[in-house]
Amino acid sequence: MERIVVGVDDEAASQVAVDWVIRRASREPVTIRLVTAFDMLIDAPIGDAGLLERTKHRILEAVPGATVTTALIDGSIMEALVTQSASADLVVLGYHRRHPVLSVLSGALPVRFSSRPHCTTVVVPEDWEPLDGAVLLRVGVG
Repeated sequence: MERIVVGVDDEAASQVAVDWVIRRASREPVTIRLVTAFDMLIDAPIGDAGLLERTKHRILEAVPGATVTTALIDGSIMEALVTQSASADLVVLGYHRRHPVLSVLSGALPVRFSSRPHCTTVVVPEDWEPLDGAVLLRVGVG
């Protein structure tokens, strides 16, 4: 069974990446781990925990019986995703193609992250649609 890690924040591109994972999970069995990070000195993780739970329930509604876990990590999202990629087959991130610095997770991070994971990375642009949607796929391990 394929193990997928998805970087999640409250930007639209992140949720489009989740849509891509839902589509994949509806075709083949996968385990999904939703990951976000926060800085304990700056942020309160309550909002992030709620976002992870809402996203988890959205996946479970779309793909009943899917295995979905969440990870709310104190620290850098880059380091959290690199660490999580060590036990994954695929990392999926959203990307703001038109506004690459719009958010930390779905802005410039996917480009920087693509050289660091322990597994294949899929970068899903914010305007991706299932019918005609190309994604940026990095094959292999960096």
